Amino acid sequence: MMYILTQEEFDALQEKSRRITKDAQEVIQQLCSRIADNEVSTSGWAKGYSWGCVITKNNEYCDECPVQDLCPHEDKEWSQ
Repeated sequence: MMYILTQEEFDALQEKSRRITKDAQEVIQQLCSRIADNEVSTSGWAKGYSWGCVITKNNEYCDECPVQDLCPHEDKEWSQ
């Protein structure tokens, strides 16, 4: 089935999609920050400590962060 949209309808759908994506990214970032701030590391040199998020704890690096692969933050840095 095909739908024919006006330019205004198409633009409105694209804007809604961008807004939903932005909202989802904000929620994901909040969850990742909360996990990084509260989860205790179970391995490596940070074992037994909560790493802390670079955003909320003003930590310098994302090393040993438990959610570093999922986190949407664009300015991640590592100490290596």
